[in-house]
Amino acid sequence: DIIGSETATYGQHVLEGPGLCLHRVPTGGRTFEYFSEDPYLTGVMGIAVTKAIQAHGIIAMAKHFILNDTEVERFRTSVEIDEHVLRELYLLPFEMVVKDGGVIAIMSAYNRVRGTYATENRHLLTDILRVEWGFTGYVQSDLWSTRSAAPAIHAGLDLEMPDGKWLNEANLTAALHDTSLEIEALDRALV
Repeated sequence: DIIGSETATYGQHVLEGPGLCLHRVPTGGRTFEYFSEDPYLTGVMGIAVTKAIQAHGIIAMAKHFILNDTEVERFRTSVEIDEHVLRELYLLPFEMVVKDGGVIAIMSAYNRVRGTYATENRHLLTDILRVEWGFTGYVQSDLWSTRSAAPAIHAGLDLEMPDGKWLNEANLTAALHDTSLEIEALDRALV
């Protein structure tokens, strides 16, 4: 409750948290902002924090979607993982916060999952997050983690942070003209 009230006191509208990745690597640079190595406990705590933040009219942003477990080579790492393990361990806290916590925003991660950057991973951002779980909020990139315009929008990314290196008028207009970006995908990102 204090997190939400303090965020509102400072006039902020979005809080980039809760962090829902698991404590898997002891040298992980973001481990201090995550809850646990247990996916269910992380999900329960994430739901409580999300509801407390959003009770103050602040948007909670669950992060880092997904497998943001190491700082070493975080911009290039590709996590190779079985679908069952991905869902049972790493996706579970996010699924809980989406379905039971009503989180409004998701922040994607820097890394790749099975060779595809998290910001361009349609299987994660659209097939699972939006279609399977029914997420209706928005997906923001972590700072400077976006790698493309059309592939990111098609995958389900809505907002590039902190700047518009990729998701800008020139790139999106060019992608619409060369048909690598469909207007329906851009419309979905803008809703």
